[in-house]
Amino acid sequence: MLRAPEPRSTESGAARLGLLLGAYLGLASAQCTFPEYDLRVDAVSGADTLGGSAAASGSGATPDGPGNANGGQAGTATEPVAGAGAGAAGEPGNMPGPECAPEQWPVSRCAPACLRRFPDHCYDGEATGDETDVDCGGSCQGCTFEKCDTNDDCLSGSCRAAGPDAAQCGPPLALSYTPHELAVSVATTAWSLTLTNQEAVGGRAYDFRDLKVRYYFERSGVTEPLLTNGTQSNLKLASGESRAVAGKWTIVREQDAPERAYDAYVELGFAEPGQLFPGDRLELYQQLISGDPAASNFDQRANYSFVPTTTASLRIVVRYRDKLIWGLEPRPNHPRACFARAVNVNGPALTVSGDAWQSATQAGVSTTGAGVNQGTAFFPEVTGTLAKALETYTRLNADQELILPAQNDTYLVYVYATSPGNDANASHFTLQGEEPVSSGGFKAQAAGGGQAWAKLGPYRLEVKDEEIVVGVLAGSAPLNVAALELWYPE
Repeated sequence: MLRAPEPRSTESGAARLGLLLGAYLGLASAQCTFPEYDLRVDAVSGADTLGGSAAASGSGATPDGPGNANGGQAGTATEPVAGAGAGAAGEPGNMPGPECAPEQWPVSRCAPACLRRFPDHCYDGEATGDETDVDCGGSCQGCTFEKCDTNDDCLSGSCRAAGPDAAQCGPPLALSYTPHELAVSVATTAWSLTLTNQEAVGGRAYDFRDLKVRYYFERSGVTEPLLTNGTQSNLKLASGESRAVAGKWTIVREQDAPERAYDAYVELGFAEPGQLFPGDRLELYQQLISGDPAASNFDQRANYSFVPTTTASLRIVVRYRDKLIWGLEPRPNHPRACFARAVNVNGPALTVSGDAWQSATQAGVSTTGAGVNQGTAFFPEVTGTLAKALETYTRLNADQELILPAQNDTYLVYVYATSPGNDANASHFTLQGEEPVSSGGFKAQAAGGGQAWAKLGPYRLEVKDEEIVVGVLAGSAPLNVAALELWYPE
């Protein structure tokens, strides 16, 4: 039975709101997806790893806030709808929507791929077209707990009767959200989440390491490095027992674009084995911090996932085994790209996440900056070959440049910046002589027991003179460049 969330205390347990498994718009392979800031791996392979922190948490939430552009209302549903489409209760439903729309892919230099897209009306914040509720059902992405006509309208694949003339999707997981910073302009934003398995005893359990929670936000103009802090993951068992669960976080940056719904997201996952059994819940807490809290703030009005009230928000999404199981994803923001090349600007050739990175000599890099070696710990934690690349960098002052020969083409450019020390001011860098519009600069600093670093970008750049020139604005602090990475955009 689907039940609307109710207020709870930490002792009494979490209220339950509905949720069911579904399919999600998959991105392509590692070589042809938008590059993520996700560097996890096991210790045996020695590949790149991005770590987080974990501690006990005891925060609570009481859902049900106002509707929004991608919102819906909770209700009660008990019986499956007779004659509904394929997809039994508890099993993934079908994801409607166009596949392989013409002329969207491939880019001439990339392998062919297929990307599922939804019509424009699926993102207008209204129940239009063939939608069964706001921006979901019909030819749009599946609904979570909203109105439905058939099983195919639901992420869960389960459309259940909610009255004599109504039906509603029945989800097995419930998410409640509480914001902790309500001001419009904040240097640090924070939120609590409660994720509950509300299946009946004997129902499905969910593996921790396959669960991902995403918070979408706007980072353009905010000084880097963007950092998370206070990551807490606490498992509350149906029996009343509790324990901390090791959490891990990832920040994924995407290209700045007109009329975007977001340009970055925080993805919170879990770094240890275990299962969320029926009746159990995960209580989560997360902070997101500007790289220069004294001079650079987030505008929470622009954050897709921010809602100024405790609620069962659909704007924070949950995925299980890369399938969307809760919420409404925003319109994809340039979701396709494929690797072009990368260079370790002051170190040897490397293979990073399966991609071949050139040495500066191989790439023909020239610079008037100074090469520096550092052997410090990094935050976010990173190991493997990427850590090796970050150990060396080129320090550029305002009158210095780094030049990478490149074929004339259009690229998405990433700049890996590091923090060998604490600079008083942020560095504002240039590409082809101009500071990227979306850049807020980078402020070198210690963080989390190590030196902060960031994969800045991506910045869309059209190369016309067969070179990419990185510089620093006059009067700005120096920039420490460890690597450059180029991708072909969609």
